[in-house]
Formats: sequence, C-alpha cells, structure tokens
Amino acid sequence: MEPAHGTSSGAGHPIPARPAQQLPREAYVSPEWFKRERRLLFGRAWVCAGPAHELRGAGDFTTVAAGDHPLMVVRGEDGVLRAFHNLCRHRGTELLEGSGRIKQSRIVCPYHRWTYGLDGALHAVPLRAQCFADLDTRKYPLLPAALGELGGLVFVHPDPGADFVGWQGSVEGVVWPHRFDRMSAGPEITYEIQCNWKVFVENAIDGYHLAYLHRRTLGGPRADHNLWDVHGRHLVWYSTETGRKTCLPEGIARSAAGSSALLIEGAESGEYGGVFVLFPSTIVTASPGELSVSRLQGMAADTCRLSVQVWRRKQAWPQRLGGEDITDAPGYDAASGVFRLAYLPSHPLETGDFHWEDVWVCEKMQRSLQSPSYRIGRLAVGPGAEAPLEVFQRNLLDYLAPAASPMPGESGPYPHPHH
Repeated sequence: MEPAHGTSSGAGHPIPARPAQQLPREAYVSPEWFKRERRLLFGRAWVCAGPAHELRGAGDFTTVAAGDHPLMVVRGEDGVLRAFHNLCRHRGTELLEGSGRIKQSRIVCPYHRWTYGLDGALHAVPLRAQCFADLDTRKYPLLPAALGELGGLVFVHPDPGADFVGWQGSVEGVVWPHRFDRMSAGPEITYEIQCNWKVFVENAIDGYHLAYLHRRTLGGPRADHNLWDVHGRHLVWYSTETGRKTCLPEGIARSAAGSSALLIEGAESGEYGGVFVLFPSTIVTASPGELSVSRLQGMAADTCRLSVQVWRRKQAWPQRLGGEDITDAPGYDAASGVFRLAYLPSHPLETGDFHWEDVWVCEKMQRSLQSPSYRIGRLAVGPGAEAPLEVFQRNLLDYLAPAASPMPGESGPYPHPHH
C-alpha cells in the first residue's frame, strides 16, 4: 500500500560518521517510484519560482510546477506577491503560461473567459445570468498556494498552510549575501540530462569527486579540504583549503584574483557558502563574481531538466555563452531549445566546462544503473566526501515513508473548496 503522507520532525538528518546507501536501485530506474516522488515529494515540496526582484510591478507573474500541481506567482495591485494554483475554477483550465505581465490587471481563462483579479477574486463570468444564474462568485476565487522568500528568491508550495519558516530553518542565517537589485541576469539555459534527478543531486553533493572528475576545471578541492554543513534539510558547501570556510576552490579563487572580473557589491569577501542545495531540487551557486540559480525537474525516471540562470554585476555582461544569444553555444539543440550532451561537438572532458563534466558522468551513472549487476559499495567517510548522500536520501525517504500523520505545515489534503 502506498503511503498517503510522509513523516518528519522537520529537522532533517545529521552528517553520519559512516555513511551508507539508503535507496535501492529501483529508486533511480523505476517509473512507479518516480510517480510516488511526484505526488508525495514534489507535490508537497517548496519549489523555486525565481527572484522576487523580477516580479516588481503589478501584474508581473511567473509559473512553476510542484509535482503534478501547476502554480503561479502574481504581484497584486496592492504590491503583495501571491501564489495560486494555476487552474480556472470553472473547468480547471491552466490559466497562465511562462512568465510576463498580465494585461489590464485581469487573469482571463482562455477557454471560457472566466476572469479573475490579481488578488485571485473571480470578477466576471460570460453569460452569467443565462448560464449561471445562481452562481455566487465570492465562492470561486483562485485556489491559494503558499509563498515564501529566501535570499531574494521566491518559493511556492501547493499547500496554502505549508510552513515556510520551518522549511528554511537555519539556512536563512548563512544565506548568500548577493542582492538581485544589484545584478542583472544572463539568459536562462536548460540542460536535458538522461539521468534520474536524484543522480544529479547526489553528484552535486558528492565532495569526493571534485579533485578527480573536475581536476582540470575546478582543480579540487580534495575531500578532506571541503565540507558540507547541514541546515535542516538543506546542505551548504564550503572550501576549507585555506583553513577558513570560503565559497570557492582555492585554485579558482587564485585565478579570479588575477583577473579583471567585476565583483558583486556586498559579496566581495567570499566568506560564505559556495553551493546551497535547498531540498529537494534547487541549487544556488555563489561567488564574488556571480550567483547562479539552478532548478532541477524530474521528467521521467531516467530523464531530468536543469534550468540555470546566472546573475552578475550589470556591467559584467556579455557572459561566456555569448551575451543574450545562446544558440551558437556548444551542445545547443535548436529543435528543442535545450542543451544536450549528444549535441556537443567534442568530448565533455575537452570542453573545459565542469557543467558538461557533471552531465557526462551522470548519464554514465544512469546507464550503469540499468545493469542487474549494479551494486553500491562503501561511501566515502566525511562531510566533504560522500556522507551528504545519506543525508539527502534519508530526507527523501521521510517524505515517502508510511505514517499516520501529515508532514509539518500540512493539514492533510489541500483545502480545495467544493461548492
């Protein structure tokens, strides 16, 4: 029997002294397991919707999916940012697509033109007297979702009663110092990766591989010269090569010190985390010269998409992908608009780009998982090695494990009014 709810104290799990694999092979290859995750994890998780700074004006909006829940974030005429389920209350049609600005401060369903205000109230129904004579529009506002903000980023949750303060926990105290109003964004790029989404996350929190796979790009550090700190369900990475906790591998920091790169105001010191893995699937990478936000979405048991956007000082563009035009960048598939390993003109290890090195090794891992002989051996000990993998896996299992009580911040099924 599939569980209806997971269970958790909300505190997450500590770094184990002797880490061990917690997930079976099926967790990475089974379509049934992936369906459970969509419903029980992503359908009850905080999902990044982007910077609040990009939703400055009344009617500015963006859309995002949390598992099977399509959601929207809208700036109201009163200046308040709100989240709703992206569903018309008439027949459930998806209302908005992508991001942009809503015309005339009205959200209009494309199917039958039921019309809502930016506060979610139902304002107009065509042929109301003839077709819905007894309809009380006050009973059919847009369904609310929860919204919170961390480090200038907006996060949304399908359950309007979800506890954002409990989710963000102590990571708020160590969050990146970058301010989005002091930066400008490059183009968002999306990688389509032939691996389970967890394979990519586990690669991102594996500090043991940095000195080996990324020897020519990041140059380390070794597993004993970096660490991951636990903040509730979140993980924050630091280099410790200098004896201090800093945001960059020492080799990269030395190269940057001799360059003419423009530093971001307020982030010059580098005395903060370099990678923030916000559970379950948001990755923020911070340095004195840039901030990148990566949003990972599982598409199938063996496929995920990683959407990455980089912010820098406004004077620092064009960036390495060629300014605003990414269509000539290596790996770009013009037919789909995404980057794929198969479209690289050279081997990933020859690109000089650690992103492609990660994509390459994650796809290799996914192919290995298909083997009936696949086994996980011992995990490398240490907070800068592979111990964070157990932390992540235990957090995941908290959402999928049978329990009689709902997750913290939830009261059971989301309060969708029925009339």
